[in-house]
Amino acid sequence: MSEDKRDLELLFIEKFLGTLSVEMDQYANDLIASSEEAAELWEQVQVKLGSSSSSHRIAQFDPQSRWEKFESRIEENRHSKPKKRRLRVFIPYLSAAALVLLIPFVWLYFIKKESGDQVPVLADTVLPAKQGVLLSMEDGQVLKLDKGTMDMNLNQARIKVEDGKLSYVPSDMAIAERITTLSVPAGQDYKIELSDGTEIWMNASSSLKFPLRFNGKQREVTLVGEAYFKVQKDANRPFVVHTEGNQVIVMGTSFNINAYNKEDYVASLVEGKIKAVKGNQQIMLVPGKQVIMENNQMKEQPFDQSHILSWMDGLYYFNDKPLVELSAVIERWFNVKVIVSQAIKGKRFTGAFEKNKPLNEVMTNLRLSGDVKSNLKAGVLYLN
Repeated sequence: MSEDKRDLELLFIEKFLGTLSVEMDQYANDLIASSEEAAELWEQVQVKLGSSSSSHRIAQFDPQSRWEKFESRIEENRHSKPKKRRLRVFIPYLSAAALVLLIPFVWLYFIKKESGDQVPVLADTVLPAKQGVLLSMEDGQVLKLDKGTMDMNLNQARIKVEDGKLSYVPSDMAIAERITTLSVPAGQDYKIELSDGTEIWMNASSSLKFPLRFNGKQREVTLVGEAYFKVQKDANRPFVVHTEGNQVIVMGTSFNINAYNKEDYVASLVEGKIKAVKGNQQIMLVPGKQVIMENNQMKEQPFDQSHILSWMDGLYYFNDKPLVELSAVIERWFNVKVIVSQAIKGKRFTGAFEKNKPLNEVMTNLRLSGDVKSNLKAGVLYLN
């Protein structure tokens, strides 16, 4: 079955189940009336879903159980060896009843948790924006780091780039007080190994300020955005990550920090120990716990590692998150400004999608939902 025909079949499944909006149901009726192929497919869907076996599956559907199985499959996929294959995500908005019929055939999907008003989607061809990763030295030198290879000597260090990873060896002339900045644009991620052996995976629209050489009693860096840290142990020199209004102090450990803005700051500990600091507040975390901000106060809670670190595997993972949070991810990945009308800011989503999918796919998803329309003009995506 072609991809377009599969999308049409998904639309008719929703029509059969009665979960389409009035607008989308009329759209489906118009297709059936104007196309012999669509009319024939609609008849096939009615026969298929009208069978006793399909009716039984719908009646026995347990959404919580299905969601737990989906989470388990995502976790298994994270730890399995990647296969060379092309997978098209074409089921962003399916009702619970439709999802039970289709989950066996896909591993990435969205479920819109909004009064059962859910429909399938089509994909398009606009790819994420790709700009250069920049390394800016305090003496004014700026290097554009490609995904290929680079090996060159600068006054401050010998720089090496290989397979999307930056490493360097400070020269004798490197001055600890001089700060270097690594800037990762929208649409990319990047990895850096610092002079002490600490490894950092940086998400899109993030920047890291660091000295080429660590001197003194602490190893200090400043993060804007999101990054995963695997800190080299040094009992005599704590590693300190500064973000706007917060600090994380570690000796040697692995953790993730999301600090795109100070109101939504999250520090999640994978292994080791870290101390989260905000003014006079301090929280010592153990693995499996994270610090979040709530009413400008730090709060400790457990977290799901497969969710928090999914961005490192090329996924964005949502669990009952509002549309405004999804729009922030779209801005970072596709390098567009997103404006969401007040009327739909509270709509909530659960699921996951591949971040290397085209922007037009996201726009089509929203348009076909029946109650979220999109319009892209001059680099601005309007949702209403």
